[in-house]
Amino acid sequence: PLVVGLDFAGTGGFATLIPARNEFYGAACGGSTSTFYQTFLQGQLFDLNNGLTLTPDSVAAPTRYIVSAGAAAFDATQVNAAPNSIADDFLAVTTPLGFTFNYPGGSTTGIRACTNGFVWLDTAMTSNDFSPTVAEFLGTTLTMTARLAPFWFDLHAGRNTATHPNSGMHMKVDTTGGPGNAVAYVTWLNIGIFNSNATLGAGGHVVVQMQCAIHELTGAVEFRYGSMLTAPSSSNTACAMVGFSRGRIAGVGSADPQSRDLSIEVPFATSPEVAGVNNMGQTAVATPDVGGAHYSGRMFGGQTITWNVNNVPLGTVIGAQLLDVGATRPGFQFPTITAPGCMLSTTTGALLWEINILPAATVSGTVPFLVPAGFQGTDVYAQYVVLGGLISGPDLITTSSNGLKHTVGID
Repeated sequence: PLVVGLDFAGTGGFATLIPARNEFYGAACGGSTSTFYQTFLQGQLFDLNNGLTLTPDSVAAPTRYIVSAGAAAFDATQVNAAPNSIADDFLAVTTPLGFTFNYPGGSTTGIRACTNGFVWLDTAMTSNDFSPTVAEFLGTTLTMTARLAPFWFDLHAGRNTATHPNSGMHMKVDTTGGPGNAVAYVTWLNIGIFNSNATLGAGGHVVVQMQCAIHELTGAVEFRYGSMLTAPSSSNTACAMVGFSRGRIAGVGSADPQSRDLSIEVPFATSPEVAGVNNMGQTAVATPDVGGAHYSGRMFGGQTITWNVNNVPLGTVIGAQLLDVGATRPGFQFPTITAPGCMLSTTTGALLWEINILPAATVSGTVPFLVPAGFQGTDVYAQYVVLGGLISGPDLITTSSNGLKHTVGID
C-alpha cells in the first residue's frame, strides 16, 4: 500500500483559541440591597474556589450580611452513610435544623436543598428549577422567597455513582460541638451535571464538590468549594448563579443590585431592603448574531454592538455610555469624581461613546460599535453613568451601572 506523509508547516490558524465571551462586573450604585449575586455567563471562568462567608451583623436579629472572601475547606466527611438523593432536579424534604437560623429579613427552623445547587430557607418552597434567572432569584416573576445559592446550575446528583462511592446530595446536622454549636451541612459530593456521562465505567468526567455550611453559634453561612467546573456552560436559559436572596418581600420582588464579581469585589455589606431601589443595569445587543439571553451581545469580527440600560434614575438630565480598553477593578471611587457608594468601573480615560439628554428609565443604545477583525484577545469594557455633577452637586458621576467586560474572540 502507498504511504502518504503529511507535513504541517509554516504559519496559519490560531495559536490560541479564544472564544468571544462576556462577563458582568462592578457593583453599580444607587443603593445597596438585601440581595447579592454573581451570574456566570457562557464560558466565563468560575473563580470562587476559595469560597465565600456570609457573616450577619447580629445573630439574633440580623439586618445585613457582610460578604467576605474565603471559607473553610470542603469537608467530605460531613456526609451520611448514604446520600439523600442521587436524582436529577430533586428537592429534598424538609431537614430540621434543631435550632432557629436567623437571616436578614426572616428565620427558619428547617431547610430544603435542591440537587441543582441551592438551599431554600423557606420550607414551603417547592421549586427545583434547573435554569437560574435573575428575575426568579429576586422573586420578581414568580413567588420565590429566601434562598442560598452556592452554585445554582443544571446539576445531576446521580451521574458518578459508579465511579465515586456515596456520591450525591447529602443533608446533615452536626451536633458534636455541643449545645449551641450545631452546624448544618448541605454537601453536593462528587456529583455531575445534566449532560455528563453516567454509563457504567464512563462516569466521573465531571466531578462537582461543594458545600453550604450554616452555623448555629455565629449565624454565619459558608459556601465551600472543592472540585468545580472550570467554566459553567449550559444550553439552558442561564448558566450559573451564586448568591443570597430574600426573594419576594411583601408581595414585591427584591431590589436588583446587578451581578458583581464576587472574587474581587469583597468584602461588602448588604443592606435592609428599600423598596424600588434597583441599581442601573447594562446589557449589550449584537447584530447579526444576537446570541443567547446570557451572552449579552458577544464581540467577534463583523459584529455590531450597542448597549441598553435599565433603571435610569428619574430626573436624570445627562447619561453617558462609556467604552474603554482598560478597567478599574473593583472600581474607582474618589470625591468630586464619583458620589459616595458609586464606582467607576472603567478607567478615568474612558471614551464617551454615546450621550443621552433627559433619558427615560430605559435607554436603548443607538450608536453602533463595529468590531474589527483580527483583535482576538482584546478586552473592551462598557459602563453607563449619570453625569449629575455637570448640572449640580459636588460629584461628577452620581449613578453608575454595572460594568460589562467583552473579550473579543471567535464566534
